[in-house]
Amino acid sequence: MWSELGRWVFGVGKPGGALYFQCLSGERLDLRAGNEIGLALTQLRLQGLLTDIPEGVVVWSHGSASDARPEELEALSRGLGIPTSSSPRPNPTWPEPPSRLLPADVRAERLAVRGKRNRNLMIAALAVVYLGVVAYLFLDLKKTKADAAKVKSTADDKSAEASLLDRHRSKWAELRPVVETDYHPLELFLHTHKILPNTNDDRYIRFKKLTFLNQFKEIEDELRVAREIVLEGFADQENQQQIPKYAGNLKQSSDLDDFDWATQPETIDKRSGKLTFTFVGNATE
Repeated sequence: MWSELGRWVFGVGKPGGALYFQCLSGERLDLRAGNEIGLALTQLRLQGLLTDIPEGVVVWSHGSASDARPEELEALSRGLGIPTSSSPRPNPTWPEPPSRLLPADVRAERLAVRGKRNRNLMIAALAVVYLGVVAYLFLDLKKTKADAAKVKSTADDKSAEASLLDRHRSKWAELRPVVETDYHPLELFLHTHKILPNTNDDRYIRFKKLTFLNQFKEIEDELRVAREIVLEGFADQENQQQIPKYAGNLKQSSDLDDFDWATQPETIDKRSGKLTFTFVGNATE
């Protein structure tokens, strides 16, 4: 990848030359840029031009303010799912073999002499070739039409499959907070409930309200999945020591280690006289 005229361009090489290159639609290296490159690689694989996904991405730098920052490289790597690194842009090299281009006036003179010498022969040869091509096309016209129709039908099928795959990937990404079973509300409720300091005979702590959020949010100019757990509960005053014990269980639980917990001191409810608490856990991916 490299920056060219204020836009980012990526290319895929093969032994002996370039296979494909494309200018990205955005001006920044971020999660969307990684998704756009991943979509292009998938299309190349569907067309049979690319057998394996590249093992890494090298972003060329110029030693200027337009170079990719480390956080941009990290965002690109997450969106693409491929390790990304930065390297100085290599210097141009002479072609092998060297070019044999001639000055315009010398080339024009040589072509004029050669054209004058071969003009009569070319006219005769073209006449023969023309007659042969007309005869061949006339005899092979029906077969050509049939082949063209078959190729068009195959291309339409492949295009429809690629379009369907693109839509499927987009919709599946939108449904990510719903289809990830590890963060379903019931699964999170089970993790928070089984670490309560209650026993089979005594229920020291009771829940009053539980809220689970799992949705996309724009965080630091990136579309990321934000998760939040809000636990509201109460306990009798003689069981006050069980509340901080439960807060410690939340922070030490291996099932909830993705969440950072904010715990506030318990308060006394004026109506019931019970101790109430609110614990909030947040996780961002």
